[in-house]
Amino acid sequence: MKKEAALIKTRLIQLLSDSARYIAFQVLWMWLSLAGQIILIWSFTGLLRSALEGSMGSPEILRAAGLIALGIILRTAGDRQASRASFKASVDVKRILRDKIYAKALRLGLTYRETTPTSEIVQMAGEGVEQLEVYFGKYLSQFFYALLAPFTLFIFFLPVCFPAALLLLVCVPLIPAVIVLVQKIAKRILSKYWDIYLSLGDSFLENLQGMTTLKIYMADKERQKSMDQESEHFRQVTMKVLQMQLNSIIVMDVIAYAGAALGMLVALWQLTAGKIDFSAAVMVIWLAAEFFIPMRRLGSYFHVAMNGMAASDRIFAFLDLPEPEQKTGAIDPEQTDLVMQGMHYTYPGASSEALRGAGIQCPRGSFVSIVGPSGCGKSTIARVLTGRIRDYSGKVWIGKSLLSEISEDSIVRNITLAAADSYLFKGTVEEQLLLADPKADKARMWSVLRAVNLESFLLTQDGLQTRLTEGASNLSGGQRQRLVVARALLHDSPIYIFDEVTSNIDAGSEEMIMKAIRHLARTKTVILISHRLANVTGSDCIFMMEGGRVAERGTHDQLMHWGGKYASLYQSQIQMEQYALNLENRKAAEETAAGSVPDPQEKELSQSEPRILSLEPAEEAGDLPGPASRFTEEYQEFLNRNADAQNRNDDGPAEEPDGRPAAGPGVRRSGLTIMKELIGQIRPLQPVMIQAVLFGVLGHLCAIFLTVLAAEKMIAVLGSFGFGVAFTGRVPLIGRLSWTAFTAVLLLTAVMRGVFHYLEQYRNHLIAFRILAIIRHKVFAAMRRLCPARLEGRDKGDMIALITSDIEQLEVFYAHTISPIAIALLTSSVMVIFIGLQHPLAGMLALAAYLVVGAVIPLTLGRRSAGPGVELRARFAAINSLVLDSLRGLEETIRFNGGPARREKLADRSRRMSASGNRLNLLEAAAFAVSDLAVLGFSAAMLALMLCLFSQGNVDFLQTVTAVTAMMGSFGPVLALSALSSGLSQTLASGDRVLDLLAEKPETEEMIRGEAPDFTGARVCDVTFSYRKDRAEPVLSGYSAEIPMGRIIGIHGPSGCGKSTLLKLLMRFWDTDQGRILISDTDIREINTWSLRCMEAYVTQETSLFHTSVADNISLGSSYADRDQIIEAARAASIHDFIMTLPKGYDTMVGELGSTLSEGEKQRIGLARAFCHDGAFLLLDEPTSALDALNEGVILKAVREMQDRSPRTIV
Repeated sequence: MKKEAALIKTRLIQLLSDSARYIAFQVLWMWLSLAGQIILIWSFTGLLRSALEGSMGSPEILRAAGLIALGIILRTAGDRQASRASFKASVDVKRILRDKIYAKALRLGLTYRETTPTSEIVQMAGEGVEQLEVYFGKYLSQFFYALLAPFTLFIFFLPVCFPAALLLLVCVPLIPAVIVLVQKIAKRILSKYWDIYLSLGDSFLENLQGMTTLKIYMADKERQKSMDQESEHFRQVTMKVLQMQLNSIIVMDVIAYAGAALGMLVALWQLTAGKIDFSAAVMVIWLAAEFFIPMRRLGSYFHVAMNGMAASDRIFAFLDLPEPEQKTGAIDPEQTDLVMQGMHYTYPGASSEALRGAGIQCPRGSFVSIVGPSGCGKSTIARVLTGRIRDYSGKVWIGKSLLSEISEDSIVRNITLAAADSYLFKGTVEEQLLLADPKADKARMWSVLRAVNLESFLLTQDGLQTRLTEGASNLSGGQRQRLVVARALLHDSPIYIFDEVTSNIDAGSEEMIMKAIRHLARTKTVILISHRLANVTGSDCIFMMEGGRVAERGTHDQLMHWGGKYASLYQSQIQMEQYALNLENRKAAEETAAGSVPDPQEKELSQSEPRILSLEPAEEAGDLPGPASRFTEEYQEFLNRNADAQNRNDDGPAEEPDGRPAAGPGVRRSGLTIMKELIGQIRPLQPVMIQAVLFGVLGHLCAIFLTVLAAEKMIAVLGSFGFGVAFTGRVPLIGRLSWTAFTAVLLLTAVMRGVFHYLEQYRNHLIAFRILAIIRHKVFAAMRRLCPARLEGRDKGDMIALITSDIEQLEVFYAHTISPIAIALLTSSVMVIFIGLQHPLAGMLALAAYLVVGAVIPLTLGRRSAGPGVELRARFAAINSLVLDSLRGLEETIRFNGGPARREKLADRSRRMSASGNRLNLLEAAAFAVSDLAVLGFSAAMLALMLCLFSQGNVDFLQTVTAVTAMMGSFGPVLALSALSSGLSQTLASGDRVLDLLAEKPETEEMIRGEAPDFTGARVCDVTFSYRKDRAEPVLSGYSAEIPMGRIIGIHGPSGCGKSTLLKLLMRFWDTDQGRILISDTDIREINTWSLRCMEAYVTQETSLFHTSVADNISLGSSYADRDQIIEAARAASIHDFIMTLPKGYDTMVGELGSTLSEGEKQRIGLARAFCHDGAFLLLDEPTSALDALNEGVILKAVREMQDRSPRTIV
């Protein structure tokens, strides 16, 4: 893409569509506002001239009053309507860009991860698009207005003072010249800034998703140090960007104020020469700055717009990525014989082939199974058949059509895939099912739920309206898998592929699912990929794979008869299952002989112990009698409670079904409370803040007194003409200076305005960026403290918004709120005194004006905009969450052709956000109009007061002009507060979200000074636990178990019965409600947390991998592990041989979220990590669910050998 150096980015302009008219309206309204300002100055000048000449009568007053009213109307209406048009100019563009980004992701499919991290797309669709609001809403219109305004003023000044008009017009182009120069210098820096900003979000998302793993192995502190380093790097680059911007600001300030000063000097020289009259000189002095304000404001917008343009470069780079060639072929549903021949495929970055000449045949209506050890290529075949992998070699026919020529639309309509890693979206169960068949009725949905053994559980919830969190994290692993299968069964297609769909499911549910799959195979082509060979015995043909090839094929009986690899794998699995059955039988016999005293070697969570309830009714849960378990219901409600808290604390108001915000539980902080807590962060930097305030006050006084000095010099010139009616004989001090000295003073004042402004802004931002780095540190520390219990159920996209855009939003507070308030207070105090020296009544009027503009209006607007501000931040976070959820489930969206519906949902969220922004913009526009009305009204009132006092002889003409000039030029600091109040509502909403997280209490407090015993065993003593403390029926009720040292303990039961809960209690992720857990005869709540983590290792159901090397992922278990220890752990986890086939072996980088690895390979790396930790107490939660029998046997053998070498307890 060609780099553009122009001030207007052509490609962005092409997105305008209907928004162009709003930019035109905005320019028109701004021009009318300028016209109103000219009329006001003309009218004010006319009144002063009449007073000076002693000719002011009723006709003159009435005529001037009418013109003043017209000017005020044009000014206020122009500013209000320009603000409205500004908002509307950017709304459609942002929605269009978000849609383009997601549509591009859909066309790229999962290949987008090869070039663009997921978090980067989330940030591009969120903050990146929002950055363009200034470009479209303000910069473009200001660009055209900045060209129009100086020429308008030049034409007006031509008959007034041609030399001054010409000089001012000539100086104006110097500002855009500076802008162009800055752009050339800044483009590279801003690109680097945006890269680091996106990288920060990417690192945060990775660490957030793997936070539980980091805490288990005590690696979270080191990750925080890494995040702090990234944050500091980002701060340093931001400061470079700031320095570049401030360097240009000082140049533009000097040009603007020095140019205005030169124009004033020319007018004064013309007045001295008698070439212009008093009124012409006054108009030049009062309007000279208006020549430069449009260009100066363009420069300010340009600095912000450059962030948006840098973001757009990344957006367009993503949109320009090459897409897979669109195919036009189609599958004939009546001819679905499937033949694969000579398939070869190598994953990007891999050194060995995943498929090495593999071939399978699946006649239409057949039931075919693919089996083999983990990593042999089974899932790769599924990806090929479903079109997820296109760049293979070999041929695949479906009927008479080559797969390589079939369109994606035809593939997704005719082939359904349900995989172990299939994604479930945030929403309701009904929404998950309707993705597969939008026309499905409730009866059909309940039918497939019944087929996968989910009906009884959902009936205890909200039925089809049961809410799921992001990734369905509020369901157990088995329940998620069953819902995935139910969704697939609802999608009517001639071919079905089931890839390890029973890996996390209990035996009873597994049998029901297999029954449904076998029933489906009567009329459809079914390909089953399974590591559990008992499920494939009834297949028409079984393909046994090894090393990317088909090693054997045939029916179960044939393969067993040949006694090859399949038979060996099958026998291994049967032996393992027989071993487990023998343990069950021995346990039952011993309990019967001992009067049902449980064997300490093996504890079963089942209805045989009435204190633990099973999940499903007896006939649907592995013949376990009793009512439905409360575990998943309790856990889901706990996570829903977290989600409610997120709506209140992190996401703003929740949403009603119609999209309106709903009040969340709890009381939100007041704006003053938020400000007080945020201000408390800057105490160490108070000296810097004082400097910023001092420089700010001096800068504003320079800007104000630039016109005051010129006005007083004008009065001195008039005094030399002998206007007796105007003076009392007093000559202003400035009038006593020579022209050379006065010129030097005026130009020095103009230059110092730029210098002081630079110093003020530099110190404000120095404070802001240091504080933001500290806050990022505190936020990550809070997440470490809250993990895992308090972070479960929270949307990751929302958390990305918090750590990036919400914290960046606080820059407005630290850089543009605290010091401006002090600056406005001090500057206004100085001006009240100065104006009061002209006359006490004038001082009182000035005080009233500053209070109204700087306090009454901002506070009133602040109260009214607080709700819309919170709502807008909530909508923004919701968009981030939706984009991340959509990207995580991109493959499912493509499989079920859900792209259009998902895009509409994103568009709907964008419209809701726009509606919130519109409500806030209405208030902002009204505030601008009211502020303008107040400023102009008080300026007119000051003129009227001073003319009245002048006519009565209470003040002279010098005092009159000085007071009016000072009043008109001194509203800048208080207007900044008035303009700030609307944006401050969003800032405070962001601050509230951040403070909520920092103040949130963890479920369990870490013990710093607790006991540190050596592990000698564990006991669960009469434990009762519930995720919801207000529920009468707990998950665990009076449960007790003995876990002796050096034993392997099995915990059995159907999915969702509470097995994982017990392990989490043993890790002290939660504390028990009643009873105790003892580790080495010490209450777990009294054990030092670091000591507890040292003795425990925990392998969760889902393995989190980080985008580092394979060795680093394994050594996460122990920071002291050397390469030999890493290899030993990998051998124990049966993953060493696979690692050695990778391009760089143990130094190979793991793809984003381990997407380059199979589920079994991920699981084995997770096990190697736990083995590397070498803790005395090893907790394994379904550690081999995605593994074949041989690898499972190797791992279990390794576990046994590990236990023999060094006695430890394994659960």
